[in-house]
Amino acid sequence: MGGFIESLRSRRLFQSAQRSAYFEREVNLVQELFEVVVAHRHAYELAITASMGILRGLPENALTSEKIPWERLKMLVGLYAPELQDTVKQFDDQAASVGLLMVQARTGVNLSGARKQELIDKLAESYKRLEPIYEKLQDALLQHSERLRSGMRDDAGLA
Repeated sequence: MGGFIESLRSRRLFQSAQRSAYFEREVNLVQELFEVVVAHRHAYELAITASMGILRGLPENALTSEKIPWERLKMLVGLYAPELQDTVKQFDDQAASVGLLMVQARTGVNLSGARKQELIDKLAESYKRLEPIYEKLQDALLQHSERLRSGMRDDAGLA
């Protein structure tokens, strides 16, 4: 009888460890996705701001920029959050036009003041179009984390 009880106890501990490991992986994944989305947003904002600064006459070395973690975002979403792929694809749809505007800004030092202002306005508008995409991604990740939290509470037997 003691061997049977010990076997059940071992099985229960093993299942508990498996659930804990699963939840830990999920928490780490959501955290990494959220960090990549925030880094992506920050890097894009810096790139657009730098392009605007160049048009306003600031030297390029006075502006900071960061590498946009584009491939990392697409990979993580593709592997772990495929329900967000349509939202991430909206970045693809915007990226070409925003990239073209940034190239024009960086090479447009000799443009007229009116044309520079037009590019600045277009860059600002482009970033405004990206804002709802970032908000949608962050909201989806927050909802996922709430579902995860609820599952952890249920698993622990907490109300």
